[in-house]
Amino acid sequence: MRKKAQKTETTPEMVRILKTVNSDMTAYNGFVWPASGFVECPDWSPLPICGNGLHGLLDGYGNSGLFSKDPEAKWLVLEVEKSLVVSIDDEKVKVPSATVIYCGDREGALELLTEEPNRHVSQNFASGASKRIRGTASATGIRGTASATGDSGTACGLGLYCVVESGANGILICKWWDADAKRFRVVVGYVGENGIKANTKYRLDEKGNFVEVTA
Repeated sequence: MRKKAQKTETTPEMVRILKTVNSDMTAYNGFVWPASGFVECPDWSPLPICGNGLHGLLDGYGNSGLFSKDPEAKWLVLEVEKSLVVSIDDEKVKVPSATVIYCGDREGALELLTEEPNRHVSQNFASGASKRIRGTASATGIRGTASATGDSGTACGLGLYCVVESGANGILICKWWDADAKRFRVVVGYVGENGIKANTKYRLDEKGNFVEVTA
């Protein structure tokens, strides 16, 4: 007799979502987020419209203008099954429930997202470009270039020695090696602040400071 095939259990694919909440852990409509552990939306709806769900940016990519600019805001990293994610206009996503795996500052949250690059951005791309408003470009290869030249774009240089640029009100995110601490760090810069100019290429120096690329 032919043996029956044994059932094998598959592990669901997990993804991460980045979001910000107020310093007291409250968000829209006074919803209170936990600093860690399971959280669930009380009025979930799977319709791809804003509301009735836990909202954020999948892998940190989307409309970065939705992140709080309050220096006291809490940055959360959520982990959730990919099958539960509902996309809303390519700007953000929502889920019925998730697990909060990080609560803290922006740099810590971004560093956690870049710990597992294969989960987020394909390593086969050494350069990327995005010219639409709120566009996102990522460069994960060594010395890659990411250009998000549309207004409010986000350029992420997650590979070593990457070059990034963005348009007005854009965000620059770069990864660098802190030799003193013997660890990688993530640095975030804002176009229009601290001398960072729009549509200008930057990289990080050996101290983790943004410097203009002149050659």
